[in-house]
Amino acid sequence: MSRKSFAAVILLILTGCQTNQPADQAKKGQLHLKLGTSHLAKGNYPAALGELQKARRYDPDNPVVYNNLGLAYLVRGRYQTAEVNLRKAIKLEPGYTEARNNLGRVLLHQNRVDDAVSELKVAVDDLTFPSPEKSHSNLGIAYFMQKNFQDAEDHLKRSLVLRREHCTTQNYYGRTLYEQKLYKKSMDTLESSIEICDKQKFYEPRYYSALAAFQLGFREQSRAKFEEILHLSKEGKYVERSKEMLRLLIGGRKQ
Repeated sequence: MSRKSFAAVILLILTGCQTNQPADQAKKGQLHLKLGTSHLAKGNYPAALGELQKARRYDPDNPVVYNNLGLAYLVRGRYQTAEVNLRKAIKLEPGYTEARNNLGRVLLHQNRVDDAVSELKVAVDDLTFPSPEKSHSNLGIAYFMQKNFQDAEDHLKRSLVLRREHCTTQNYYGRTLYEQKLYKKSMDTLESSIEICDKQKFYEPRYYSALAAFQLGFREQSRAKFEEILHLSKEGKYVERSKEMLRLLIGGRKQ
């Protein structure tokens, strides 16, 4: 074989390696993305972060990697890092509504409510988004935090039409009705969420259901509801608030 032919063969081999390398890297990235996403779904957050960081290293232009990293940091309470990753996902794919919805959630956790509303309104307007119940719920919560209770009611109700049994959405919907002094409707809504929320040891619906009963003048029913909270939990802000309401109810009954 001549030197010229030998050089051509070497060049071909090197070129072939260079062509396949990005594809191999992307495959490794997809593998780590799949593993990280699985860990995330199972609640194994340290392992999820480890795998997703590897996925980012191998596949740095994949918006899904950054979205899932954002979620992993969100559940660990690392909101600024979550925001950075979610904004990167949106920069790579501006129409990535799942990432934009998750960004809205992160902004709510940071109490940047106006910023969250801006992002979530864009998410809600995407009629191709396959999970509109998520964006409507988050936008409803954002409006609730702004004390814009009418718009909050509208979006939370839309979410519940699509996904009825969701603790957080039902709770905020019931609280939105309470803030509008629709106490009977609020109590009924919150009552329907108690079974779901109790499984998560989340007793806020019980507390506001008891408050709604109190506002309606159902003092014995209200007292029983506050006592149930004390039976279910020994600490937390709703335990202390329930104790205060019971002192008020018992004191009022003695007069």
